[in-house]
Amino acid sequence: MRMTFRALAIRNVRGGWRRYAAFLLSSSAAVMIAYLFASFVAHPDVRSGDIIGGAAVAQGLIACVYLIAVFSFFFVLYSSSSFYKTRQKEFGLLQLLGMTPWQIRRLAFAEQLIVAACAIVCGLGLGVLFSKLFYMGIGELLRTEAPVRFLIVWPAALWTAVGFAALFAAVAAVSLFGIGRKPVIELLRASRKPKRPPLASAWLTALAVAALGGGYVLAYMTNLRTVLMLMMPVTGLVVLGTYFLFTQGCIAALGRLMRSRGYYWKGVRLLALSQLSYRLKDTARMMFSVAVLFAVVFTAIGTVYVFHQDIKDQLLVNTPFALSIEEKGLDTRKVVDPEALEALFAKHGIEPEVETRTPLLDVTANVNLYGRADSEAALIEESSWNALAAELGLPAADVESGRTMFAYPFERMGRSGEETRGESVDFVVADGTLTFVSSGTIYAAATNHGKLLWILDDADFEEALGLVPDAERTVLYAYDWSGWESDAAFAKEAQALAAPELPRSLVRERITGYQDVQQFASLTLFIGLFVGVLFFFAAGSLLYFKQFTELEEDRQTYRQLLRIGVSPKELRSVIRAQIGSVFGIPFVVGTVHALFAYKMLGNVMQTNVWASALSVVAAFALLQLLYYAVTERAYMRQLGIAEAG
Repeated sequence: MRMTFRALAIRNVRGGWRRYAAFLLSSSAAVMIAYLFASFVAHPDVRSGDIIGGAAVAQGLIACVYLIAVFSFFFVLYSSSSFYKTRQKEFGLLQLLGMTPWQIRRLAFAEQLIVAACAIVCGLGLGVLFSKLFYMGIGELLRTEAPVRFLIVWPAALWTAVGFAALFAAVAAVSLFGIGRKPVIELLRASRKPKRPPLASAWLTALAVAALGGGYVLAYMTNLRTVLMLMMPVTGLVVLGTYFLFTQGCIAALGRLMRSRGYYWKGVRLLALSQLSYRLKDTARMMFSVAVLFAVVFTAIGTVYVFHQDIKDQLLVNTPFALSIEEKGLDTRKVVDPEALEALFAKHGIEPEVETRTPLLDVTANVNLYGRADSEAALIEESSWNALAAELGLPAADVESGRTMFAYPFERMGRSGEETRGESVDFVVADGTLTFVSSGTIYAAATNHGKLLWILDDADFEEALGLVPDAERTVLYAYDWSGWESDAAFAKEAQALAAPELPRSLVRERITGYQDVQQFASLTLFIGLFVGVLFFFAAGSLLYFKQFTELEEDRQTYRQLLRIGVSPKELRSVIRAQIGSVFGIPFVVGTVHALFAYKMLGNVMQTNVWASALSVVAAFALLQLLYYAVTERAYMRQLGIAEAG
């Protein structure tokens, strides 16, 4: 049988499938996600406008496709370059047998295209297989009346196949420039070159500690006012510190352990730490890249997930009632006819569990708030505030005669400037002015309308009401019930009940806003999870790939260790320590970075983000353990010691 370049390339790929496995898996995942996104963008129903909201989603998906393409380019470039470095001895033998450098490049290029073709075919096949589920998820998030039709979107498949084929071909071409440029003798001796002992610089180790410490301190201190100013310095310090942590700090820490005779000379630690120090030296830059990638993935997905979880809580804080109507006049109902509203409730089967009627008095408050000497506000009597507070779980007020308390509804916007305790406050009411002394601030929203409320003693409030006629007084009617999240049709019809000549802002409901923001957040989370998981698996693939690129060299080392008396059980302990460090250290470092990023996020959002953030880290920790277990098992099998001893 005549051996052709194609046959030789196929045989090489089949023989080294384990080292290609992780690369193929990540590349296929990238192709699959790119096809899913492109298929929705090019779906006939989206292009025709039949799917409401589909065009906006398509724009986001297009941006994600470009992001995946850029990421895939660098991932494939790194993987290809590393593949070729580990095959220098093989290339040297081929040259020794008579192949020219140009022929070796052709062979390597053919192998790369074979793997690329497999990745594209597998990715497209998986994309078509899971596209129905993807469409169902998008349709559910967009709340489409009819599900998105399942069909194979051939233009999307063509774009994806051609795009990734061009990407793989370009990367393969770039990677080939280094092949065949070294003398044969140097290629053959590449794996036999003695490794220099790993050394660490005390100054660069100190720089790593200082940079990470500075970045963490700045992150811990960041708040809403300083986030834009500090974000870039924090990122720069953490990235710099991470680089020197892996290239210098880890080696310095291992060197310190190795100098401790009581620890180093016990059991197999001498062998494990010695091997690990050389392994960390060789993989420092790769582990740095993976750690940063982990931090980015955890932070991005955690941020989106926290935002998704926080939406409803904040909506409930800022709009405490499902529906609220502001009427002008003590007993008039000019904005919404109450009988029409009751009929609408009955039509949709809604029985309000909370109904409130709260009289207010619109005033101008002359007090320094955020640099302003006057602000539009409203007065509310103490008993009315406490009734609302009992319904909403807000702090109660206790106001003495001649005093007032400020109810500030926008706590997340900051507390600087609204602390008014002890200040004199003038309320301009009609043609008169009432003066009170502030007793402090309650940070809570008791209305949907975002009014700045000043709470008065009941007697003082009645005195203020006497300054204006009944027709100039304000009354808020508010309603709340469980299950309001799904009452979008009611909300739309309730808005339509408002008198057309009056401002629409007099009717405030939280249902429409909740569904709009929830839809956006859910779509962002849905898309972010796809991209984040892809990046995560790519990082894991780099770790997997690094183990198998050094397999032959490690096999020879471990065989020699078995010959000099190291037991298979001890050898497995050494290997687990090495693989565990390569998988564990970047994950732990990336997690610590993400935890400080979550602290920044919590400071900016002024909320507790830890429950949501830690659940994201825990989920990825399980995936990382799975990746580690698969890698360790496959590696042990290749070394032939999986079941030994």
